[in-house]
Amino acid sequence: MPIRVAIVDDSPFTCGLLAEYLADKPGVQVIGTAHSGAAAIELVKTQKPDVLTLDVEMPDADGVSVLRRLMRESPLPIVMVSGLSRRAAEITHAAITEGAVDFVLKYSATNNLDTAAFERDFTMRVREAGRRRCIVGWALQPVASPRDTHQFTHQLALMGKSARPTNRDSTPVIVIGSSTGGPSAMQQLFGKWPHGINAAIIIVQHMPPGFTKALALQLDRISDINVREAIDRDQLTAGTAFVVPGDVHLVINSDHRVEVTQSEKVSGHRPSIDVTMQSVAKVFGSRAIGVILTGMGHDGVEGLGAIHTANGTTLAQDAESCVVNGMPQRAIDCGIVHFIGTPAAIGTELVRLTSPVAQAARLNRVTKDDSTRIPSVGEPPALRMKAQP
Repeated sequence: MPIRVAIVDDSPFTCGLLAEYLADKPGVQVIGTAHSGAAAIELVKTQKPDVLTLDVEMPDADGVSVLRRLMRESPLPIVMVSGLSRRAAEITHAAITEGAVDFVLKYSATNNLDTAAFERDFTMRVREAGRRRCIVGWALQPVASPRDTHQFTHQLALMGKSARPTNRDSTPVIVIGSSTGGPSAMQQLFGKWPHGINAAIIIVQHMPPGFTKALALQLDRISDINVREAIDRDQLTAGTAFVVPGDVHLVINSDHRVEVTQSEKVSGHRPSIDVTMQSVAKVFGSRAIGVILTGMGHDGVEGLGAIHTANGTTLAQDAESCVVNGMPQRAIDCGIVHFIGTPAAIGTELVRLTSPVAQAARLNRVTKDDSTRIPSVGEPPALRMKAQP
């Protein structure tokens, strides 16, 4: 059965464009469009789509009020389609807390995204939302947004998620960098992580201010680990992932605490993947694990190189699963990547790398056999470990 999709946007042109993007995709069928909140509610009631894409701002209602009513009367997976304004970011964040399963930023000339990349990213998000149509009772529950550390700790206890400070001698620190297509890739990666993973995680996603908080809430909902937006002086904790806020750089100090700054952009980016990875490589050395996911440009390549030089472990997304195969391929071409695979395969590998057995082997510099040995930078690319399909 195809995923039946309804599209809502106040612009008939945008509706037509989004429908065109999905028209020739196997397993997806557009069953209707609407241009207002009232029409969207009626469309869902009469056509009963599997997935709805919803504009965050419409003439008669904002996306949150429409979503809230649909969650009450006709719950279904909803993907928010957002512009780049501050108000749009606030609405998107609210929509995620109210039950939206995903969001995508509209294509524009100012958001560093070409139409082909947007089409692929949009299609991926719709398909991923379609896979959740059978688990509405879990996936679409609203998420509380913690206001302070005490409330956050209390929420973790209620949710059964655990967090503990990093051990200065053993706990690995994972830095995940991504750009175009990154949120979709991270959903697949995070779905492979079990409760209680023994690593601290930092996520650097090229995204405007305001939207990173929505990303953190989204990943927290689908994952068995804690995910939240980082704030200055946060303590790294095993089992917790921090999303770097938009428009700041994040580094880790010698006390394993977060420092955020608005220093100059690096290679046109703030946050910069390179900045965070280089900081983690310096503080954690061989316990640093770097991951480069889909995205255009070269941000993260120098940071991954720093982790490699510090005897840490490096992973990159494969070309076939990338929305844009710029950043991962540049790292692979430099010969600094130990493992190449899909986001799901990378997630599985990260679980293995952070297991007690793998940590002991790393600390003792023990190699069991050639099949699991991590090659050095000087070896030819063909010898690097690659996930099997």
